[in-house]
Amino acid sequence: MLKTGLFGSLLCLAALTPSCTNDDIPSDSYYTFTGQTVGQYLTAHAEDYSDFVQLLNRSYVSDAGNGSTLMEMLNAYGYYTCFAPDNETMAKYLAKEGLSSIEEVSDSAAQVLTLMSIVSSASTVYETEYFESRLPDQNLYRKTIYITSSGTDTYRINDIANITEVDIEAHNGVVHRVDSVLEPSDLTLLGFFEDHPEYSLFLQALEVTGVYERVSSEQEDLNYVPPTTFLGNDEVNTVGVPDRRFYGYTGFIEPNSVYEAAGITDLEGMKDYARTWFAEAYEEAAPDIYAAGNNENYLDTNNYFNRFVAYHFVNKRISQADFDEVLWTYMPGYDKCLDYTETLAPGQTLCLAAGMNTFSDDSFDGRRQLNPSADQVPLDDAQSYYNWSRPVRNGVLLAQKNQMETSVGLFHELESILTYPRADFRRTRMRLDYAALFPEFMNNAIRYQIKELNGYGIPNGYLTNFWTNSTGTRTLYMATPSQPSAGWWNDFQSDEFIIKGNFDFTIKLPPVPAGLYEVRIGYTVNGNRGCAQMYLGTSLDNLIASGIPVDLTVGGDRYGWVKDENTDADYESDKLLRANGFMKAPNSSRSDAGYGNRSLREVGTTNSFPEYALRCIVGTINVPTDGSVFVRFRNATTSTTPEFMMDYIEICPATVYDNPEAMEPRD
Repeated sequence: MLKTGLFGSLLCLAALTPSCTNDDIPSDSYYTFTGQTVGQYLTAHAEDYSDFVQLLNRSYVSDAGNGSTLMEMLNAYGYYTCFAPDNETMAKYLAKEGLSSIEEVSDSAAQVLTLMSIVSSASTVYETEYFESRLPDQNLYRKTIYITSSGTDTYRINDIANITEVDIEAHNGVVHRVDSVLEPSDLTLLGFFEDHPEYSLFLQALEVTGVYERVSSEQEDLNYVPPTTFLGNDEVNTVGVPDRRFYGYTGFIEPNSVYEAAGITDLEGMKDYARTWFAEAYEEAAPDIYAAGNNENYLDTNNYFNRFVAYHFVNKRISQADFDEVLWTYMPGYDKCLDYTETLAPGQTLCLAAGMNTFSDDSFDGRRQLNPSADQVPLDDAQSYYNWSRPVRNGVLLAQKNQMETSVGLFHELESILTYPRADFRRTRMRLDYAALFPEFMNNAIRYQIKELNGYGIPNGYLTNFWTNSTGTRTLYMATPSQPSAGWWNDFQSDEFIIKGNFDFTIKLPPVPAGLYEVRIGYTVNGNRGCAQMYLGTSLDNLIASGIPVDLTVGGDRYGWVKDENTDADYESDKLLRANGFMKAPNSSRSDAGYGNRSLREVGTTNSFPEYALRCIVGTINVPTDGSVFVRFRNATTSTTPEFMMDYIEICPATVYDNPEAMEPRD
């Protein structure tokens, strides 16, 4: 089970990570209770764990190989979950490695194996009762622990090890006995495809387009040095900062059988398929902007076949659990969870969906999928308004099998051929949590990984698609506790960015097809906010001020916000609010903040909430060719200590917001 509040003293969180700066455990942190710690339990059961204990005594909290050992850590105060291989399991590992004794395991291998086996949390012990698809905290080797279950007390860890004895309780944690050693994937991209000949056709496409080389790059920024303080500001010195900067990829790939079902048996057949897709998707696009269909330079990133292959990859690690991580933050009746991400194909965005009720076959309900149709359909026969983005046809379904991991990232198998549905994206309103914009949040276990700190301080220059135009810009990322019972904030997906100081920064949104779009930002009002001038453009060097500065301390009642009465009058008040440049927050997202289970749309002072949740219409912008919109936010006050709140952002095509035949819904 999840245990919290067991001890009055905790190890410094930094001292529990491989990159800590203080590797000696404070003397007052050592265990003083009667009974056994995790370390003492393992030591006392030498008949089962003596080999693993030896490795723990040879391994260190620090990457440098000095300071406190992991055994000393497991005998100290803290919250530890240990996946312990028994002696029989260690014997299988030794045989696999061609070693005759535990003493022959190298120090570096011992360090990796033991760090992989331990999860340390600021306040949580993970027993099986509350196992979900993954643990919120990574192990000490900075890898995520994925969990699959096939029955009572039957759990598989990272598709490597089975738990053979669960929930062995200790005073400072829990031990789970496992039948295989947890090892990080060192499988190269080439090794992956050698081990999986069922993807041989896709491998040929990767090689001929050069996309193979693009997704085989280094996995860590070795030049990144974590700041010791967060720009010296006392108010935020208690936040954590990312201690590494990792890169990674996710590939969504079709096996040979999927291509064969479509009549494709060789590389030439794949090219023909991609050429036909390109001609249909870009029928009206100018040939001087997009590579023409007869361009056979497959290394050209604008080539039709190169785009077809590159569209299968994104530059962030996305696990199966990530598809439905935030489903609980949606209101009942809104059975969709949509996320959007830029792909390696220029100008092309991918939609990730979970929890969808599909229309063609009930057996597909709840399946993870890519690019469900964005056509508008009535929410139900009894209601006249529309639920935008609910699918009228299935997207590309992920196969019902475990994800596959390599040293460069994750792979998911698809059940049909993936292409960019450009026509659908021309009529899709995208709502994006800000954390979805930056690949570093997925690659470094920041998004969805809730820590019991005041948040994360994000150093300037750390994020892709985020540019700071002033040294006074300080970026904080914060999230509410992951369990709904703990309550959550008046925020979309229960997280937010707070930009402090004399801020001036620019962000890039995922690409959209050419057309006219309206850009909106979502935020909650309170007295800590500041005032911002906003700018829009299609590149960093053509940003134009949009309207007058917006005061984020002003409540919605100033703009026409009126509590819903569930009558036609609600639509009239919505029109007034919109005429003043604002909208209510979505009806599909939950809010709690101590006031019960309500939607963000209801968040306003007349509902006894202390804050308003609003959408501000930044402005409209014409995107002349497929590409991204850039949005800049600049402090518009003389104060050097204002606060700008970023919750989510929407980019909405004119086919939605300016269509009298189909009023955009409240979701």
